[in-house]
Amino acid sequence: PVDDVLDFTSGLPGGGPPRGVSLSGGITAALLAVALFLLPAGIARATGAWIPPSAAIAASLTPEEIGPTMTLSAVAEGFAMAPLELLEVLGIAGDFDTDTKLFDIEEDERYEHISVSWVRQVLSDALAP
Repeated sequence: PVDDVLDFTSGLPGGGPPRGVSLSGGITAALLAVALFLLPAGIARATGAWIPPSAAIAASLTPEEIGPTMTLSAVAEGFAMAPLELLEVLGIAGDFDTDTKLFDIEEDERYEHISVSWVRQVLSDALAP
């Protein structure tokens, strides 16, 4: 060994590294911090609660993927449409709240005929070449 090479001193009286601290402890702490940062995202993906950024789902939705808990604005975004354009395609008034979930639309007596399967069919027909 060569003297004064890789000499980790703390600057404290007595020199040398403080007790309980080592070079590998810093790496371990960094890896632990990264793991704790990513843990919530991993749990969300594993449980199916992960909602991807809207840019990732733009224009990537198919009519079969429309679910009852989706909002009108989420459906519009999934088909790369403006919310008002979707309302027009579905025959819904332009002042209707686009944050309404699909299964809640039929609670409005004007739109009792609208169901998730009906929305899927209308959008399939509207998007057909």
